[in-house]
Amino acid sequence: MLSEEEKKNILGDLYEKLQKSQQSGQHQSVLDHTDKILQVDSAENQPWARQARLTALIKTKNFEQALELIKGREKQHAFEHAYILHRQGKNKEAIAAIKGEDSADEAVAPSARIQVTPPVLRARQAGRSPSR
Repeated sequence: MLSEEEKKNILGDLYEKLQKSQQSGQHQSVLDHTDKILQVDSAENQPWARQARLTALIKTKNFEQALELIKGREKQHAFEHAYILHRQGKNKEAIAAIKGEDSADEAVAPSARIQVTPPVLRARQAGRSPSR
């Protein structure tokens, strides 16, 4: 079992690598780093890794894995869900997903999402110890 300090250090290193992979468009590397992050901490505690993983899965055309990742969260990922369905040739379902026929009150357009740096990486970049 890792101590909180060890976990923060490992996550900080992994998020730095993840950020570099994202910036250089190395999607397979993004998937590798998110796997490691999610082994250290749960997906519920690491929404940045989960979102990075979803984006990389879509960009690498791993649509079935992307659908599995958002299973149960389709409303929060309505646009990604619709895009995946469209790419699979399921256009009627994609339209229904984007229209929110399942009540997409929680749906947020990707352009409306703020790209937020994970606290552990933000603290490291600022040169201080991360806090939760």
